[in-house]
Amino acid sequence: MGFNLTNALTTKLGSNDVYASVNRGKSQLNILYEQTYVNNKASEYNEDAQYLLHDGSEYQISRKIMNGATQNYGNTLQLKYNLADSALYVFQTTLTTDFCNQPYTSNEVWFSE
Repeated sequence: MGFNLTNALTTKLGSNDVYASVNRGKSQLNILYEQTYVNNKASEYNEDAQYLLHDGSEYQISRKIMNGATQNYGNTLQLKYNLADSALYVFQTTLTTDFCNQPYTSNEVWFSE
């Protein structure tokens, strides 16, 4: 059994896992629950890129995202079962489900060449 908690101190961003594994004989059962969240408001992103094209010419572009906002909550539940006898057979199956809520995403994007 275990857990992994990863949360940012300066922004609302995190990924938290809880997991367990049980072994019995030649079989193993694993369960994992993962919860993630992002809530960014008024973020900015700048990028200057230079591309060398196939014909030898160069292409430059600037990208700027202003007032970026994202809110997203996600959950994953996974069950995994293994049954193995290394000399005879191996069986493994995984069942995973995801449910996510993304109330909004908004960006103002500016391009210049």
